[in-house]
Amino acid sequence: MLLVVDTPEPVPFIRHTEARRGSIMLEWDQPRTPITALRGYVLERREEAAPSWSRIAALPPTTTRYKVPDLLEGRQYKFRILTETREGLSAPLEYEPPVVLSRPAGAAAVSLWPNPHCTRGNATRRANGNGISCCKWE
Repeated sequence: MLLVVDTPEPVPFIRHTEARRGSIMLEWDQPRTPITALRGYVLERREEAAPSWSRIAALPPTTTRYKVPDLLEGRQYKFRILTETREGLSAPLEYEPPVVLSRPAGAAAVSLWPNPHCTRGNATRRANGNGISCCKWE
């Protein structure tokens, strides 16, 4: 008897919904894999200059959002998420572009860059090729 074990399907979409001083909220869509087959998700981050990824959370299968804490202004971060089933981990889905939390001169809050559409006057969500990219003035 030959048993074929397939690797898990990755999440189809990841986006951020808000950025605050020191944190960012990431959200994702569940893969087509039945939720009963999911063990959960693994969320990782990497600073641009770092050589490897660091696991920041192991989340249950019903969770589709996570607030990433402890981010420093001016540093560039990359994020990725993997789906976990009993067969193992999926290929990672990486959030693009890299995220830099910065405070523009005179701003009352942190914005999310790079995004040419984010200005103090139009702090709304806008779609880009990778999903939702926004700056939210808090």
